[in-house]
Amino acid sequence: MNEVKEQLKSVQSENHVISHLLNYPKSYLGIKGPITTKDFTSYNNRKIFEAIGAIFESGNEVTELSVCQKLKDSGVSFNGGVDDYVEALYLSDVKNHAFKQALRILSEKTLRRNLYSDSESLIQSLLTSETLDLKPSELASHCRGQIESTISNWVDEENEPTHLTRDAEDLLNEKYNAPEETKIIKAPYPTLQKCNGGFRPGSVTCFVAGSGVGKTAFLGSMGLEIAKTGIPVLYLNTEMTDDEMLSRYASQVLNINANDFDDMNIIRKNVQKNRYYLDNKHKLEENKGVPFFHIMVEGKSTDEITSICLNWHHKNVGTGNKCVVIYDYLKVTGEKITQSNQEHQVLRDKVFKLKESIANRLNAPLLTALQTNREGNREPRSIKEATFIDDGALAGSFAVKNGVSQLWFLERKHQLEIDLDNQGVSHEELMDNPRPYGVFKMLTTKLRQCTADGARFQHNRITRTTPDGDIQHRHQINLGFENFTFTDLGETQDIVDELNGVRQHENTDEQDEDNDAI
Repeated sequence: MNEVKEQLKSVQSENHVISHLLNYPKSYLGIKGPITTKDFTSYNNRKIFEAIGAIFESGNEVTELSVCQKLKDSGVSFNGGVDDYVEALYLSDVKNHAFKQALRILSEKTLRRNLYSDSESLIQSLLTSETLDLKPSELASHCRGQIESTISNWVDEENEPTHLTRDAEDLLNEKYNAPEETKIIKAPYPTLQKCNGGFRPGSVTCFVAGSGVGKTAFLGSMGLEIAKTGIPVLYLNTEMTDDEMLSRYASQVLNINANDFDDMNIIRKNVQKNRYYLDNKHKLEENKGVPFFHIMVEGKSTDEITSICLNWHHKNVGTGNKCVVIYDYLKVTGEKITQSNQEHQVLRDKVFKLKESIANRLNAPLLTALQTNREGNREPRSIKEATFIDDGALAGSFAVKNGVSQLWFLERKHQLEIDLDNQGVSHEELMDNPRPYGVFKMLTTKLRQCTADGARFQHNRITRTTPDGDIQHRHQINLGFENFTFTDLGETQDIVDELNGVRQHENTDEQDEDNDAI
């Protein structure tokens, strides 16, 4: 019986609520009423909550010191001392996300305790002479009355709307006073970071590419770079095994062709390759502490994948810490396709389910990929077609676009584009580096949260002179690629500026326009 009752309370959640209120006391106004002293099973926490409410009602400022003084004035004492107990909770400084989670738990535990108490009373009442002679309809009405009050008085904190005008100040104060606690993950490529400002917790970013273009290579390269900063990354792969990804990872770190690892005799019997391998293999040892994890999830349901993520997060990340989850890639995996539930609807539903079960639950960004349809991969007939991209090339089209925070297209440049990029580069330079602006490009058609540069990438165009005449060119990120590692080679504007002899472009007018676009 005692074990059951222990499950009906959570002192840790009570501590989190009190800790947050001590640091951000105005939050009390948002929970006063739905949360009462009855929600606290701990005597200490109940008395602190009472003290905070009394100080607010008197119009005085709620601080750690004023709460301690109020408790002492009321004759309250704790084992170990009031000051030490309150100070320990204050120093915990529980943030807003954990505070809201703790409120939900408190509300749930209170509901369960009340229902448990009601059920005990109901059992006792069913054994009395007054209820033994009741008709079935009267008995049902009696039972309903025993629990109806508890159900009707319960407040669903999880689905309670946020009071924007009241809670905004507390949220900004929390961020201002602890800027190092930001949950935004910095993008590993400077031009990408310049556009999107990083990857936000709970967001879904989708990279769209054709078959064989390099979705897995790109996600793997980006995941490793993020993990190198110390942020744990979990790579969920629907196609490639651990051995395949291990070879790719070794290729990235050692800068050796991954095909050479299939038969190590290729390396051992080649003097130059063998010397290079022996001289560089220490890098694998040096990178063993990089928190980059991989698991193949082919054929697994979203619920199974969620369980894998939660278990990994518990063991390798911990509550409140930053992490990134990569899901490679969005496709139909056993879902039934019907006339009323077509492929684009299945993909849309999968995006929303992954966002809810993984990104929101872990409070982490989710990076994923999607394959373009065959029509989107057709051979361009002119430089204008080679530089054009349309949402219509997206498998799942607008249904998927609506479910993500960022949408980027990754494409291999056509030779027409490479020639256009290189028209201002000397023959000698091209001999040393035949593709100074890379063979890959990345463009965006959606950035839910973006910088001025991000708005420029979405809405503005650059005029470029080509053999076919002037074209309106999208802003794009140029990417180099070698041994499964992508590198940032700047943006289209850099190429145009170099052709025009401009060392550093200044888009004052353009940025003014961008601010309006945001």
